[in-house]
Amino acid sequence: MVYLKSQAFEKVLGYLYDPIRNTFKLPPTLVDPEVNTKQGSLSQISGVYDPLSMLLPVTIQGKIIVSSIWKSKLLWDERIPEELNKLWQTHVKDLNDLRMFEFPRRALSENQSVEFICFYDTSKNVYGFTLYAKQGANCSLLFAKARVAPIKGITSHFGAIGYVFSP
Repeated sequence: MVYLKSQAFEKVLGYLYDPIRNTFKLPPTLVDPEVNTKQGSLSQISGVYDPLSMLLPVTIQGKIIVSSIWKSKLLWDERIPEELNKLWQTHVKDLNDLRMFEFPRRALSENQSVEFICFYDTSKNVYGFTLYAKQGANCSLLFAKARVAPIKGITSHFGAIGYVFSP
């Protein structure tokens, strides 16, 4: 049991679960805004644990920035160029704001049929998919997965989906 501001949360899948409100949120972790090296940015991005990828629209941006840092061929402890550092600082603020974000736990009913809907997309920077469950009039995001495209690029958009589904 984890207590934040006199409120009890259960730890479930790395998230904090509020059984009274039936919601999930990230545990309180802060990304250090002073980090400005290749090694530091990779370490900070790796520290955000989101197994269901509910926060993917924000977390993938950090991975794109880290990919850009790798493309610049900096050494591990070299400072990030000013242009990338501005993007990084904006992203750090967004990551730190995620601790205020809550999302509802969605449960499926055994009494209704379920449709699973999958969307996927690729671009030159990112490829990924989302999986939704639809029951009656309710549609809920179950999970999502995305990856930054390899530095050498993707040769086939359909081949990219194979990468996403593989471990």
